[in-house]
Amino acid sequence: MKILLAMICVALMATAAGAAEAPVNWIGVSGGVYSPQSSDVDGYDAGFAGSVFVGHRLSPRFAAEIAAGRFSLEGPSGEYIGQISGDVWNGTFDITAVPLTATLLRVFPRGETSELFVGAGVGAYLTTIDALFTSDGHPDQSVGDSATALGVHGRVGGHWFLGEKWGLGVEAQYVSVTPQYAKVIGVTEYSRDFGLDGFTAQGRLFLRF
Repeated sequence: MKILLAMICVALMATAAGAAEAPVNWIGVSGGVYSPQSSDVDGYDAGFAGSVFVGHRLSPRFAAEIAAGRFSLEGPSGEYIGQISGDVWNGTFDITAVPLTATLLRVFPRGETSELFVGAGVGAYLTTIDALFTSDGHPDQSVGDSATALGVHGRVGGHWFLGEKWGLGVEAQYVSVTPQYAKVIGVTEYSRDFGLDGFTAQGRLFLRF
């Protein structure tokens, strides 16, 4: 009887120790594609999206995550008329955004080896728009502008745990952000809002600790 009680006590202590050591933090990287959806970027090609993130489990059902990322896209080339000379210029556009985001996640555990999650958050998006203009008989012109805007996002995805430390994941995210450029790139200068709404689809690799 004493031996049985001792074995039960040892098992309980081991379980408690394991629970105390269960990872509640994680750090990782993600990578995938950004697909623009706003009419302001109609005709732009899908581009790279990626981030470095750090998370913390607030409770068994909730978690928080902060991230620094990047997404980019390349616009179609087009013809523009010079304001002064009247010459025809061919312009190509590139847009890059660096989001600094915070997300609250609702977690749905699926046993000990996987989980699903949905989340929403906000972020500051540091954006740049660059253009290269070429025209016969003229030197190339490279111009650009930058703007920072507040944006929101929603996320849905899943994680699979590879042992106690490592994990893989996939997620889809919708981003809504509209920076305002003091001068929009082009031969004609003007000010306007520029919507960068779009979807990202990314894979994730992370280390729990």
